[in-house]
Amino acid sequence: MNILYDNIIFDLQRSGGISVYWSELIKLYLRDEENIIFFLERDGGGSRNICRQKLNLPCSGILKYKSLLPVALERYLPVDKQLSCDVFHSSYYRYPSHRLHKGVNIVTAHDFIYERCVRGWRRSLHTRQKYQALARADGIICISESTKSDLLSLYPELGRKPLEVIYNGVSKAFRQLQQDVSPLLRMKYHINFPYILYVGARTASYKNFDLVIEVLRSNPSYNLVMVGGGDLQRKERRTLNHTLKERYHHLQYISDTDLNMLYNAAHCLLYSSSYEGFGLPLLEAQQAGCPVIAFYNSSMPEVVASPASLISKPEVSRVNREIRTLELWSYREHVIKPGLLKSQYFSWEKCHEETLSFYNQVLSDVAEPLSLNLTSAGSHV
Repeated sequence: MNILYDNIIFDLQRSGGISVYWSELIKLYLRDEENIIFFLERDGGGSRNICRQKLNLPCSGILKYKSLLPVALERYLPVDKQLSCDVFHSSYYRYPSHRLHKGVNIVTAHDFIYERCVRGWRRSLHTRQKYQALARADGIICISESTKSDLLSLYPELGRKPLEVIYNGVSKAFRQLQQDVSPLLRMKYHINFPYILYVGARTASYKNFDLVIEVLRSNPSYNLVMVGGGDLQRKERRTLNHTLKERYHHLQYISDTDLNMLYNAAHCLLYSSSYEGFGLPLLEAQQAGCPVIAFYNSSMPEVVASPASLISKPEVSRVNREIRTLELWSYREHVIKPGLLKSQYFSWEKCHEETLSFYNQVLSDVAEPLSLNLTSAGSHV
């Protein structure tokens, strides 16, 4: 099978969950000797993306193209190239402008955040792009049952297409450590203990980061460690300085090894989001033996093992009660053990195998496999 991956996500993110998903699939396809994979990339694109920097793509497999358009505009347009491949799969809601000759177009639906949580022109623009891609897909992958449910609720007509729920995986870099890493974290990042960990974006309203600040304000014995989510904005820093003073620390673009140490040493991961397509930090934390506190909504019940870790309403008092309960070692064990077992169900290897199986299923339904007819590396498609 000849597969063409559109790497546009590496131009759209410096880092993020979709970049992780895409790069992990690529790593496994590069080990696959039965199928041939090519990568469509803008000339000079993706250089700032953390995940792309770690990929060692073969030059013979990279199909470069020049574009006079800024990526902020090109991201919303179809791929205007004559393509001939068995499978075309875009990393972020692009589709071929010309119908593939006997090949199939696969789209991954990650979430419906814009449809559910955003208003105004940004919602209209992103929603239109996503629907155009989904409507033209020969097969659709949803990363959770929650995402599939949202898709069918919003666009029931798409239920006639082949749909498959294929869960994200979790890196083996996240694991329980036997040694105490607190001294190393103090030395390297000057972190004060004990701390509550927050991972990911903060500024979108559905992330409920204001609740996190309020929880820490009402728990003066705990510090807040934030990872990722972009640089702290002036307004954020002013609020944190006023509310928590010196009880917060922000780390950006750290390695998985260091993030794993942070999970291992944290009192808990506080995941305050009211909507997620999947929620990778929840899975990473559980595999590292870190208790999680999240809300019972969207995909969270699919990922979080212990019902005790899921709070029905985003209320400070309920979060505080769970934080205090986690101070009891017997209760921590009650939460950690199911999380470790749950994390074993997810792997990037499983995600890769199921994705490949779905390609074959859609191909058998729609088309006969076709040899890839693309120019050599370094040329323009």
